[in-house]
Amino acid sequence: MERYQAELHAAGEEVSPLCHADQLAARIAEFVERRLAGEGRRRSSRAMPAPSRACAIPSYGTSSVPRENAVRAFLAAHGVADAEGRALTLPACIDGLVFERLPSGGRVSEPEICGLVEAALR
Repeated sequence: MERYQAELHAAGEEVSPLCHADQLAARIAEFVERRLAGEGRRRSSRAMPAPSRACAIPSYGTSSVPRENAVRAFLAAHGVADAEGRALTLPACIDGLVFERLPSGGRVSEPEICGLVEAALR
Protein backbone atom coordinates (compact mmCIF):
# COMPACT_ATOMS: atom_id res chain seq x y z
CA MET A 1 0.00 0.00 0.00
CA GLU A 2 2.86 2.39 0.79
CA ARG A 3 4.41 2.01 -2.66
CA TYR A 4 0.99 2.54 -4.26
CA GLN A 5 0.54 5.74 -2.23
CA ALA A 6 4.04 6.90 -3.23
CA GLU A 7 3.15 6.36 -6.90
CA LEU A 8 -0.08 8.35 -6.50
CA HIS A 9 1.84 11.14 -4.79
CA ALA A 10 4.49 11.21 -7.53
CA ALA A 11 1.80 11.25 -10.24
CA GLY A 12 0.14 14.19 -8.53
CA GLU A 13 3.41 16.08 -8.27
CA GLU A 14 4.09 15.64 -12.01
CA VAL A 15 1.01 17.53 -13.16
CA SER A 16 1.58 21.22 -13.74
CA PRO A 17 -1.57 23.31 -13.32
CA LEU A 18 -0.70 25.01 -16.59
CA CYS A 19 -0.55 21.89 -18.78
CA HIS A 20 -3.12 21.29 -21.51
CA ALA A 21 -6.01 18.82 -21.20
CA ASP A 22 -4.39 16.41 -23.66
CA GLN A 23 -1.18 16.45 -21.61
CA LEU A 24 -3.11 15.67 -18.43
CA ALA A 25 -4.98 12.86 -20.19
CA ALA A 26 -1.70 11.43 -21.52
CA ARG A 27 -0.14 11.46 -18.04
CA ILE A 28 -3.22 9.84 -16.54
CA ALA A 29 -3.14 7.21 -19.33
CA GLU A 30 0.53 6.43 -18.56
CA PHE A 31 -0.24 6.09 -14.87
CA VAL A 32 -3.27 3.88 -15.52
CA GLU A 33 -1.25 1.68 -17.86
CA ARG A 34 1.34 1.19 -15.12
CA ARG A 35 -1.47 0.26 -12.71
CA LEU A 36 -2.97 -2.33 -15.09
CA ALA A 37 0.15 -4.11 -16.37
CA GLY A 38 2.75 -6.41 -14.82
CA GLU A 39 3.86 -5.65 -11.29
CA GLY A 40 1.66 -2.54 -11.21
CA ARG A 41 -1.37 -4.75 -11.81
CA ARG A 42 -0.42 -6.99 -8.90
CA ARG A 43 0.10 -3.96 -6.64
CA SER A 44 -3.19 -2.42 -7.79
CA SER A 45 -4.99 -5.67 -7.03
CA ARG A 46 -3.62 -5.60 -3.49
CA ALA A 47 -4.15 -1.86 -3.03
CA MET A 48 -7.78 -1.84 -4.22
CA PRO A 49 -9.50 -3.98 -1.63
CA ALA A 50 -13.07 -5.08 -1.90
CA PRO A 51 -15.30 -2.07 -1.21
CA SER A 52 -16.63 -3.68 1.95
CA ARG A 53 -13.09 -3.93 3.36
CA ALA A 54 -11.84 -0.53 2.16
CA CYS A 55 -13.57 1.39 4.94
CA ALA A 56 -11.61 -0.63 7.52
CA ILE A 57 -8.25 0.52 6.08
CA PRO A 58 -7.55 4.08 7.35
CA SER A 59 -4.84 4.87 4.79
CA TYR A 60 -7.01 3.87 1.82
CA GLY A 61 -9.11 7.02 2.02
CA THR A 62 -6.11 9.34 2.09
CA SER A 63 -4.09 7.68 -0.68
CA SER A 64 -5.53 9.87 -3.42
CA VAL A 65 -5.17 13.28 -1.75
CA PRO A 66 -1.96 14.33 -3.60
CA ARG A 67 -3.43 13.59 -7.02
CA GLU A 68 -6.73 15.26 -6.11
CA ASN A 69 -4.74 18.36 -5.18
CA ALA A 70 -2.98 18.27 -8.56
CA VAL A 71 -6.28 17.81 -10.41
CA ARG A 72 -7.85 20.63 -8.37
CA ALA A 73 -4.99 22.98 -9.29
CA PHE A 74 -5.25 21.99 -12.96
CA LEU A 75 -9.02 22.56 -13.06
CA ALA A 76 -8.80 25.86 -11.15
CA ALA A 77 -6.09 27.11 -13.53
CA HIS A 78 -8.45 26.35 -16.40
CA GLY A 79 -11.30 28.34 -14.84
CA VAL A 80 -13.54 25.46 -13.73
CA ALA A 81 -16.04 26.89 -11.24
CA ASP A 82 -16.38 23.70 -9.19
CA ALA A 83 -12.73 22.63 -9.22
CA GLU A 84 -13.09 21.24 -5.69
CA GLY A 85 -15.92 18.87 -6.55
CA ARG A 86 -14.56 17.82 -9.89
CA ALA A 87 -11.13 17.18 -8.34
CA LEU A 88 -12.83 14.40 -6.41
CA THR A 89 -14.95 13.15 -9.30
CA LEU A 90 -12.29 12.84 -12.02
CA PRO A 91 -9.92 10.59 -10.02
CA ALA A 92 -12.90 8.56 -8.80
CA CYS A 93 -13.98 7.97 -12.40
CA ILE A 94 -10.46 6.93 -13.36
CA ASP A 95 -10.29 4.59 -10.36
CA GLY A 96 -13.64 3.13 -11.42
CA LEU A 97 -12.30 2.33 -14.87
CA VAL A 98 -9.18 0.75 -13.36
CA PHE A 99 -11.24 -1.21 -10.83
CA GLU A 100 -13.52 -2.46 -13.62
CA ARG A 101 -10.65 -3.54 -15.91
CA LEU A 102 -8.34 -4.97 -13.24
CA PRO A 103 -9.94 -8.45 -12.92
CA SER A 104 -10.05 -9.08 -16.67
CA GLY A 105 -6.65 -7.65 -17.54
CA GLY A 106 -8.30 -5.06 -19.78
CA ARG A 107 -6.97 -1.62 -20.62
CA VAL A 108 -8.31 1.92 -20.34
CA SER A 109 -7.94 3.77 -23.61
CA GLU A 110 -6.60 7.29 -23.88
CA PRO A 111 -9.84 8.45 -25.61
CA GLU A 112 -11.80 7.25 -22.55
CA ILE A 113 -9.52 9.27 -20.29
CA CYS A 114 -9.66 12.30 -22.62
CA GLY A 115 -13.45 12.18 -22.43
CA LEU A 116 -13.35 12.26 -18.64
CA VAL A 117 -10.84 15.14 -18.58
CA GLU A 118 -12.92 17.10 -21.10
CA ALA A 119 -16.08 16.50 -19.05
CA ALA A 120 -14.30 17.74 -15.91
CA LEU A 121 -13.36 20.93 -17.76
CA ARG A 122 -16.95 21.75 -18.80
